[in-house]
Amino acid sequence: MPNPTIPIKTIQLLDIGFKNRKAFLDFIQKEVIELALKNQEAFRVAGCNAQYFHKDKHQEKSVEVLIHSHIKDNRFALRAYTEPAIQSLDYWFLLFKSKYPEKCVNTITSQEYFEYKLLEKPIIYTSNNWIPYRDCKQIDQQFYYTKKAADGSEQQIPADFKKQLFSNLVFGFLHQQLQMDKNIMVSITDFSISATYKSIEALKTTKDNAAFYPKKRIFKVTFAVNVQLPSYFSLGQNPAYGNGIFIRDFK
Repeated sequence: MPNPTIPIKTIQLLDIGFKNRKAFLDFIQKEVIELALKNQEAFRVAGCNAQYFHKDKHQEKSVEVLIHSHIKDNRFALRAYTEPAIQSLDYWFLLFKSKYPEKCVNTITSQEYFEYKLLEKPIIYTSNNWIPYRDCKQIDQQFYYTKKAADGSEQQIPADFKKQLFSNLVFGFLHQQLQMDKNIMVSITDFSISATYKSIEALKTTKDNAAFYPKKRIFKVTFAVNVQLPSYFSLGQNPAYGNGIFIRDFK
């Protein structure tokens, strides 16, 4: 049986740049996520799914978020993993182009494939902006995250960063492939995380009917994995907003 091959498509809009992170988040929220979610019926008619961009909080989760944004060479780009997500990205681009033709004059579109398979030698990846938990806190040199119990009470659970990264990996864009080939066992080795962190505006939402930019802790993390992955990809919290970009170390 051949190894699963996963398609990836990137659309980079060379006419769109940002002066600061808030402008970047504003654009993603309004022109990517809201544009997709407000046209969900049109997406469905076209055989696509708008929730590849972001979960609709008013509906049950139907798919993983497999369309991620990022800044590439100081210009905006969207990257879709798997064929269904690519179809949804293409449909979004049709909507966006009809709304802003002047912003779509100069674009770079690329498509690549990677073969999901076991490797003899692990590959190393590094991220400088991984967000492992929604509400990671530091108390007496130990990191914790909040977990809600069945009775609604909140518990502070010690953070297990390596376990969380593994969960991000196997329940992200690899999930479909793991279902296809259960013989491939993902293994993470050489895991390291920086003792320091930064807090950034992770996304844009609303609070009390006003724009709100929640801050979350980002970490530098490195790991090696025994399966072939793309040259770069996104994992963790809020990948739709350009967080958690992992890049392969080719040294």
